Amino acid sequence: MLKSFVVLSICTCLLQVIFACRSSNSGQLQSNLEPTPKESSPNEEVSLAIDADNFRETLTRKMYGVNWEGSTGTTSNLKSTFARYSEIGIGSVRFPGGWFGEHYDYFTNAYHDAFDALGPWGGVDADTFLNALPADIEPRFIIRTLPSYYGSDTVLAEEVLYAVAVVNKYANKVKTWDLGNEYYLFGPKGNPNNPIKYARVAKAMIPALKSAQPQIEIFLQVDWVKPQDVEILRRELGESVWSMVTGLSPHIYSGDTDPEHRAENISINIALMQKYAGRKMKIWSSEWNASRAWSGEKEGLAGASVMMQVFDRLVKDQLVDIADIWAYSSPPINLVNWNAKEFKPRGLAYQMLAQYYLGHRLEVEGNLQGTYVMASLTEAPSQHLHVFVLARESLARLINIDIKNFRWNQGRSTILSNFEAPFAETVPKVTEGKIVGKMIDNTTRRTSIPLPKQGNEGGGWDIIHLEFFPQ
Repeated sequence: MLKSFVVLSICTCLLQVIFACRSSNSGQLQSNLEPTPKESSPNEEVSLAIDADNFRETLTRKMYGVNWEGSTGTTSNLKSTFARYSEIGIGSVRFPGGWFGEHYDYFTNAYHDAFDALGPWGGVDADTFLNALPADIEPRFIIRTLPSYYGSDTVLAEEVLYAVAVVNKYANKVKTWDLGNEYYLFGPKGNPNNPIKYARVAKAMIPALKSAQPQIEIFLQVDWVKPQDVEILRRELGESVWSMVTGLSPHIYSGDTDPEHRAENISINIALMQKYAGRKMKIWSSEWNASRAWSGEKEGLAGASVMMQVFDRLVKDQLVDIADIWAYSSPPINLVNWNAKEFKPRGLAYQMLAQYYLGHRLEVEGNLQGTYVMASLTEAPSQHLHVFVLARESLARLINIDIKNFRWNQGRSTILSNFEAPFAETVPKVTEGKIVGKMIDNTTRRTSIPLPKQGNEGGGWDIIHLEFFPQ
């Protein structure tokens, strides 16, 4: 995939994540600074208090999805992989995933390169993909724009007819359509980040697509670090066509040292997109992940943790409506094995995030400094209480948890520690155990969970998943 893997300062993104949103009264941008994390002494005890009746809101599982990179692999594990997606609450899958959406032909199952040469696709075709997809996972498809972007008016007219035919073919199965993939990276012929050339394609395609299938939703690609491009797209399309656009589709990657791509810019730039759009538009982060720039370093998990925090806030503040992870670039939050195209449990951080959004988001109180804590209560009738803790360094020797207004008598813990190279295939230290507790009053049960001793190297990351079962 032709991808610009954006970067941010690891030091800054570990210590600060600034989130901005519009004030409902003034429309001005406001920013909130995350507390600076402090490393916990490995000898201290830490405590949490969770009240199952104290929840913020219920968020839909349809919020989170993945990109299906279907250019390689086979169909043998397709249904089992999608079944695992359903288990962890994934609500959508984008096909055919990333840059491949600009090359795939939905009728011939052929692959076109940037110069229109034909080649074998060799992967899962759209019809097989849809037939294997469970009813509770929504497909979101990509309409190619690359030939039109470079092509003559004649080519553009032909591509409009092709796009209409594709939308008509899947009218009863696919509602959401992404117009192209990262036009701002097209090359070598084009001027990188040329929204005017992209708008020419969009202006021809959108009215035709909406005329053929008025119920579909169309999203425009936009470079998340250049929100001002939204103003150009709006001007070039004209208000009539602009009114047919459902929303914007930025690809939010963040990592390393480039100031332009720092995590604290994400919510600021999304708010600016809305400003330039002139109306409230849906935001579909149709690809997001931590940058591959962390590859081979323990900061890879740090990047995953930061991006989880960022998207947690974006969802909570209703700045993002849909978020489809790029499932292959950052193993700490990966969901699939690149070669086998099957679900792999090493995507632990994202599994936690997906599970977190299955139910009510609970408030957590406690003295856990330098960590990020999430808690959720899944929907009835099979209510489970989940607690996730992400800690940059060795957390403590003991964690005490008081759970109020949730009747449980047992649970299980999964603790991963000593991450030295989370991007590697090696598995970190995993400690599993049962959880028991005792009642301390009529509504509260307390449990104490010992944490594993870190290795001689010290430091590392702890990821803790606690699941409590109802009585």
